[in-house]
Amino acid sequence: MVRAEPELAEIIRIQRWHLEGPQDGIYRVLSADAELQQGLNPSFVIFDEVHVQPNRDLWDAMRYGMGGRANPMLIGITTAGFDRTTLAWELYEQGQRGEIYFWWSEPSDRDCDWMDPAAWSEANPALGDFLFEKALIEDADGDAKHESGFRRFHLNQWTTTASAWLPHGIWSGLAKGQPFDPAKPFVAFLDGSWNNDSTGVVACTISDPHFSVVGHWTPDAALGHVDMFAIEQRVREIAAMPGFKEFAFDPARFQDLFARLEADGIPIISWPTNSLARMVPACQEFYQGAVSGAFSHDGDARLASHVANAVLKEDRHGPRIVKESKTSIRKIDLAVCAVGAYDRARFWSSQRPASVAFVSFD
Repeated sequence: MVRAEPELAEIIRIQRWHLEGPQDGIYRVLSADAELQQGLNPSFVIFDEVHVQPNRDLWDAMRYGMGGRANPMLIGITTAGFDRTTLAWELYEQGQRGEIYFWWSEPSDRDCDWMDPAAWSEANPALGDFLFEKALIEDADGDAKHESGFRRFHLNQWTTTASAWLPHGIWSGLAKGQPFDPAKPFVAFLDGSWNNDSTGVVACTISDPHFSVVGHWTPDAALGHVDMFAIEQRVREIAAMPGFKEFAFDPARFQDLFARLEADGIPIISWPTNSLARMVPACQEFYQGAVSGAFSHDGDARLASHVANAVLKEDRHGPRIVKESKTSIRKIDLAVCAVGAYDRARFWSSQRPASVAFVSFD
């Protein structure tokens, strides 16, 4: 760039590892290793793609290293991300509150159609200049699995995961202010773990499927695991409700509870969540039900969060939902419950009572 611009070439000297400018100024590209940047005293920093920073160490090394400068400036440049525990999200929230100088460009309608050129234009001041519409048309190929990436990189909208499972806005559009009615025929699904993920119970009515979270627990800090007594007590309360038809859950997670309920005559169905033969078609049916509006939910924020956290994994076995990583703190247990509950609700709705024929004999 310096060699291509005569005016810059007159004042900038090109060295092997850096550029030298007027008044002994040095321009240098730094590595992402924050420890190697300790002790620097920069006066001006352009910090690109803040959303990929794993922590704020490098940012802080630059920020606090400017302490000896009279008029330092630190500029962060980024597109939106998906991890809301990061430096980029922290800065985004600070900017929204007016605590820092902040400029952000995204569509005014957060639920806009991601393939609408009007939304592209609103989010991209450079569209038609050095950003070509043809490039966006090629990226917006209509495949829903690319939607999250397109929204982040081209519409500058924050998403909940790197690769969303359901199309943007679908889940919120299925919400109804209809509370759980224990008198209506329903099935319930339990999923969770002993000491890591949360544990939840989601009920789904059989006729006109409607989801409600009827139980949710996180590991108890004092116990070091979930409170199994509280879970069993709630499961038995649900089983005693007038509309209850069956409980489905993975017996590998709660073998003792499964055996006790079965021994007491409570209708139990084994539904291993790690069974691809079950999970793959169940996820596909749930997806189709969501996009076609075949079911609704009560708007529970916990269920909405877990559905948003789920990402789609596709391989030779077929598509199904998983956590974004095994170590992710973003839970999807309630989403798994909803998938399983919908599968069992559809089974029950497909069962037709046997017809009775009356034949007279003369």
